[in-house]
Amino acid sequence: MTTTDSLHIDQTLQDYDSIIPKQDSLQYESVHHYIPKDTVTFTPKYIYGLAKSCPAPVTNPITDYKEATLIIPKGIAGTPRPASLGINNGITLILAISFLLVATSFRSGVRLVSQMLSSLFSIKESDNSFSGITMTESRLRFFLQILTLILEGIILAFLIQINQPQQEPETSLIHAGIAIGCTSIYYFLQLLVYLLLGSIFTDYNSETKWINGYISINSLLGIFLFPIVFVMIYIPHLSSDALWIAVVLYIFSRIIFIYKSIKIFLRDIYGILYFILYLCALEITPLILLFKGTVILYNII
Repeated sequence: MTTTDSLHIDQTLQDYDSIIPKQDSLQYESVHHYIPKDTVTFTPKYIYGLAKSCPAPVTNPITDYKEATLIIPKGIAGTPRPASLGINNGITLILAISFLLVATSFRSGVRLVSQMLSSLFSIKESDNSFSGITMTESRLRFFLQILTLILEGIILAFLIQINQPQQEPETSLIHAGIAIGCTSIYYFLQLLVYLLLGSIFTDYNSETKWINGYISINSLLGIFLFPIVFVMIYIPHLSSDALWIAVVLYIFSRIIFIYKSIKIFLRDIYGILYFILYLCALEITPLILLFKGTVILYNII
């Protein structure tokens, strides 16, 4: 006979001690995508340097473009300065010294300048304009000749520089010195030839007037050339015009001297032969030789 109040133990409760917690199936690998380390590669974005602009058009690169972009402006290659006499301090120093030497003597030598101007077209038999000049006036006359030689040399150097623009700026002073030296040699050789011709073809008084006229014309030429050379060197956009003015002034000075020579030598029709020889031997050919010789010295040095 079965008893109803007997104790029955539920099987589930009986197996309670045998319950083992089951491990969670949501492992770390299942939540995060696992990437092996040996498969990760890094591709640099700016393989050609920093970007100059955004890869896509945006309204405001600062706010819309999320990656910082550094814009580094590149400089523009400068244009080398061409060879010029105006950028050389040596040329400026030479001009300044020449001007100071003339200025210190010019104050007391105004009378000499007026005498030189009045003697340009004068061929009087008893012309003694320069017989009573003082030591200061003689010094001024010498300085004016030196100034003329320097200015003519600079003009010659500038003229050659136009024909040979490949010169280096560092050689401008050397080339100017060569040109000044060549013009000085040309001047003194021409003066010696004038002395020789004057002693052969005319008397002492005519020779003296001829030589004094030559020196006076060259001395006065330096006074007129100085501002022109200054403009030619230091105002580049007017250099060509100043050069032409300098050439015209030189030609005008030679015309005045030729006129004075005609008045002295052409006393009769037979003097025309001597005058033609004079033009060819002392005025035209030497200038061509001077230019060619200076260019040759440029190329050698």
